[in-house]
Amino acid sequence: KTLCAVDVKDYVGAGRSDALPYYDRYDEGVFVGGRFSGSPLHVDQIGWSNVGKNFSGRKLLAVWPHGEATADLFRQHCYRLFTPPLQPAEEAALAAACKVALLTPGDVVLFSGANAHMALSVSVSLSLTAYESFVNFHPRSVAAFLESGT
Repeated sequence: KTLCAVDVKDYVGAGRSDALPYYDRYDEGVFVGGRFSGSPLHVDQIGWSNVGKNFSGRKLLAVWPHGEATADLFRQHCYRLFTPPLQPAEEAALAAACKVALLTPGDVVLFSGANAHMALSVSVSLSLTAYESFVNFHPRSVAAFLESGT
């Protein structure tokens, strides 16, 4: 089950993707939204890696460091979507992000869902982004996956 005729797993190739401990091709996500809609600050329930492609529109993606810094941030801004005008605490939180990126059409992004993250559509037109999730063999990625208790 996938909404895309061809996705990242197809480009990686069956030999590589099937060798990974897990590659989610069954519950991948698609986000469609207008200006200032998005996915609020959260940590994925499963500590896996997310790879996504932005098909249309522009989207801000913020990712924070993994670990206690992420836990503190999450406690302070639990499931909040930072939209303009930003509050001082939200500005400070964004300043603490390890990466803030503006995704444009065609961009591909890879990050750990075990890190706190948030995505915000900033286009006047609809934005469309699809993602897949997988567990890779990097020791820190395996540790994040095991920490999530899945």
